[in-house]
Amino acid sequence: MKTRTSRPSVPVALATLALALGLAACGGGGSSSSSVNVALADAPSKDFDHVWITVKQIDFHQLDSASPSDPQWVQFPLAAPVSIDLTQYANGSLAQVFSGLALAPGTYRQIRLKLVDDEAPLTASATASGLTYNDQVDYTDAGGISRSAPLEIIGPRQGINLIGTFTLGAGSVLNLVLDLDLDEDVVRFVDSLGSGMDAFTLKPSIRYFDLSHAGAIVGQVDSTQLAIHGGSAYNLIIKAEQLSADGTHHQVARATTVRNDGSFTLYPVDVSSGSTQNYDLLVRGRSMETLLVRGVPVTAGTMPSQGATQISSAALPIIAGSEYTVTLAGPQDPTGSWVNFFQTLPPALDPSGVPYEVRFRHVNPFTGLIDLPFALSSGSLHVGNYAGGGAIGFASTTPQQGAGGFAAVGGAPQYVDGAPVATLPPAGGTNSQIQLASLAVAPAFVPGSITVNITTAIPGEFTHGELVISHFGMIVDSVPIDAQLAAGGPASASNLPSGTAANPDHGGYYFAWLRVWNGASRRPHIVPVLAVADLTTSASATLKVTIP
Repeated sequence: MKTRTSRPSVPVALATLALALGLAACGGGGSSSSSVNVALADAPSKDFDHVWITVKQIDFHQLDSASPSDPQWVQFPLAAPVSIDLTQYANGSLAQVFSGLALAPGTYRQIRLKLVDDEAPLTASATASGLTYNDQVDYTDAGGISRSAPLEIIGPRQGINLIGTFTLGAGSVLNLVLDLDLDEDVVRFVDSLGSGMDAFTLKPSIRYFDLSHAGAIVGQVDSTQLAIHGGSAYNLIIKAEQLSADGTHHQVARATTVRNDGSFTLYPVDVSSGSTQNYDLLVRGRSMETLLVRGVPVTAGTMPSQGATQISSAALPIIAGSEYTVTLAGPQDPTGSWVNFFQTLPPALDPSGVPYEVRFRHVNPFTGLIDLPFALSSGSLHVGNYAGGGAIGFASTTPQQGAGGFAAVGGAPQYVDGAPVATLPPAGGTNSQIQLASLAVAPAFVPGSITVNITTAIPGEFTHGELVISHFGMIVDSVPIDAQLAAGGPASASNLPSGTAANPDHGGYYFAWLRVWNGASRRPHIVPVLAVADLTTSASATLKVTIP
């Protein structure tokens, strides 16, 4: 999550991009229709120079049980797709993509955002932006060389599904913000082709905000300690955290980076309409020790330029620190899972013993490994309390996990979180290896499987590949299919959440596709499996595909 592009010096509450888009609305309408505006925001990364996506459509549905092919989806395609650089929409800036969508009053439980495939012909918008692909990552490699790579889009025809609920009254106007988090949603891994180059896929878990239920936090870190100004710290991330619904951990509600001058803006931060809610602010980065500011109030209706909570009258300190890296000793199952790294304050500072999420990393969704060593701070935590906007005093402490210690926890949607695994700085060298247990499906579901019968029109044309299973636009699991590429035959993915007739999984619709390549390939070839696997009331489904 690293952008080396410049940021606006003043947060922008709303970009004016929508004026250039010219929407064509399909569905909805009528004199009783309400109006919906949809913007995109990013909780960005400093790992990338630019991350481009090309948006073409957004759909709405009132039922959470609706299948992807249900005719009652209300669809709003853009008159022409638009390419957006997500790295430009952080620190309070929003890209207003859909405006004035005429949607009938009612309660809506699904939103689906559709992107243009990175393999599709280049759109006019992508061409005008100077892109090579419709969805693209521009980054600087370890040798300081600027590179561009395609951003693989997971099942573009199904779209990215956002599960949630909002209600529209007759004649009302709703302003929604879809939050893509580059630190979590763009997965960086080693290219499958053996080139040694980095590759990228989008694994979105998009949240959305109603701007009438949102507030803002603004602040400043000591910019003299940033590497860009001669200090040591870089790639800072600011996280607003709150207690999870089950009370087991503090989870990230909103995140952002710092600008070159050390300032930052967290907006929108979710707050119930007409209320004030406390968040804890965690500041972490490379070559620095982690800060935690507790009890930061955020008031609904505040904006970056109006009424925002000022975190402190003095710049937050940056304390230089050491770090080590962590990798997995073996693949994580399912491959579409992630790892959270938690730290817990000592009882003297927090008797509750509820841990904070400090870092997060998706595993390689095709191998289940952490390909690129992942850096963790080996230093202390520095903890302070919000002081009404005044200067904050910090106390240095060692987390309960020990000096430089973390609790690594595997997770995935609709699976039970794995048991914590201790991560400590290595006794020798710079890298620690951990092994996480396979995840079990959540108790509300039963383990299911999807089998795809593969036929090859030209046996041996492709020598390597994976069967990839996705759900709501996220990769769930993948399995190797090298043997099936040589002679054809079935490939199966198992341990997938599914429902039963007595206890249906209303969202249990899965998509599948193949990623195939050979020694002469420049990039994997994507072969979609056109049918939908329905595990809403069954623990198994069978599909078929022919590789042309």
